[in-house]
Amino acid sequence: MIPGEYKSPEKAKDYNTNRFSGNLKFAHIDEMEIVEPWIKPLEKKSIIMDLGAGTGRAIKLLLKFNPKLIYAFDQSPAMLKQLESNYPKEVKQGKVKVVVGSSNKISLSSNSVDVVVSLHVFKHIENIDKTLKEVHRILRSGGFILFDVLNINSIVRFNLGTCYALDKSSIINILGKNEFKAIKITPLHAFGETVYNFPGAETVNLIDKVLIKIGLPGTKFFVLAQKYV
Repeated sequence: MIPGEYKSPEKAKDYNTNRFSGNLKFAHIDEMEIVEPWIKPLEKKSIIMDLGAGTGRAIKLLLKFNPKLIYAFDQSPAMLKQLESNYPKEVKQGKVKVVVGSSNKISLSSNSVDVVVSLHVFKHIENIDKTLKEVHRILRSGGFILFDVLNINSIVRFNLGTCYALDKSSIINILGKNEFKAIKITPLHAFGETVYNFPGAETVNLIDKVLIKIGLPGTKFFVLAQKYV
């Protein structure tokens, strides 16, 4: 699915039903296994923004840490409408607040958020500087951003399509330029996610993890960075 399709209610429903289910659940589980321990030490932080929240697949994990508020931010009203259907109680209670907007023009006050989580978003942005500048603006001093980005030095470079990718040194440089310090950069999915559309996904997932452990480049990086104090 390309970003423009996210505006369709039908596509939003299809995304919610199929994108991280079936064999693709292995990709989702792997990602959450990285995100959870990184978020856990930050659980005393009270306000989190899920940038590019989509239909809310990361919201379930973020709610485990009982934050004061989660901003579910996305450019697509249709995706956020589906998110509201998925979390009606939390939305009604004010625990989750949906916000429509662009990642390079975030309609939140400066220094108002403790943690930003952004999954499957940066690969759709050709120049991430504007988004990082906005994230820096809304984060409080010492706040954190957790995001993923495609690794250009992997097999993904042969099948980028409309997506964009970076290498590790570029990620560190761009973060530094925008006054962030890279805390952790972890590779994931040597084969990429498309392999999970085929039979034998569980076995492929185990092989994939072994290949990452022995040093094969992942098709994406998960990054934890902190705003300079």
